[in-house]
Amino acid sequence: MASTLPAAVWVLIKSFNEISPGVLATRRNLNSILMAVEKTFQAGPGYVAIGDSHRAADFELRVDSGEWRLQVSVRDYDLDMLVFTQMYPWTADGCMCALVDAKTAAADHSRRVKCGCDAHGRVWTASGMPKCLRCIMNEAVEHSKNEELIPGLPATHTRLHVIMAAVMTAYEADAEPMAFGADRGLQEGVSVDEGYVRIGVKDVGGVWRLQLTVYMHASHVVLFREFYPWTPEGMMSAIIDARGVKNKVPVNCPSCPADVYMPRAHGMPKCLRCMLNPCLQP
Repeated sequence: MASTLPAAVWVLIKSFNEISPGVLATRRNLNSILMAVEKTFQAGPGYVAIGDSHRAADFELRVDSGEWRLQVSVRDYDLDMLVFTQMYPWTADGCMCALVDAKTAAADHSRRVKCGCDAHGRVWTASGMPKCLRCIMNEAVEHSKNEELIPGLPATHTRLHVIMAAVMTAYEADAEPMAFGADRGLQEGVSVDEGYVRIGVKDVGGVWRLQLTVYMHASHVVLFREFYPWTPEGMMSAIIDARGVKNKVPVNCPSCPADVYMPRAHGMPKCLRCMLNPCLQP
């Protein structure tokens, strides 16, 4: 005999099939939302804001290379924070996915508390996560399980979207990537060179791409640089690659000064400069 779902669970599931209480997210209603967003775009361009002066979800038509896309952003005006942003296909199904993701992001955001990393209580936990974004990412680039961000925290699409929103906010503020990663050796009183991870976003030929750069700690020596799709899967691939690079940091050149962090050339006992200098001497 099949078991029945508790009434509270059924109500929760049903709520994701509704635009508002009692109004089902039918294809007709979803297309009406798209028509309203399109009308605002043609008159402005602008966007449709749903919410109040404290929190709102913005629905906007974006046209890139002739392709129409629906961009949905959830903002907290009290904290001056972009909680969530993502692009969706300009279809009824895309609009439905956008509504579900926006609802989830808003619900996770409402449960945020102060992160323990700041004694003054000025740093909030990331939406749907137990710590602030910087603490999460500092641990994420050290963690080893590919399906998790940190131990016990699954790398869900919603959480990866939150990280993407923070990266996009950093880009819009000063076009700089976000920096993550810590030197465990310094915390233990010993200087140990590790990777220094930066994750940013770039417009490559009219398409948003995620860029990962891993530096040797306390230096400008690039260990790894790569572009990824601007998707949750692309973000998780970048995090996994950053973990791999940090675990394979090259050994410093023994001939360079102590304060110069220059890795040995591949398959050679010294860095490329020290290897070539004797050959170029008259």
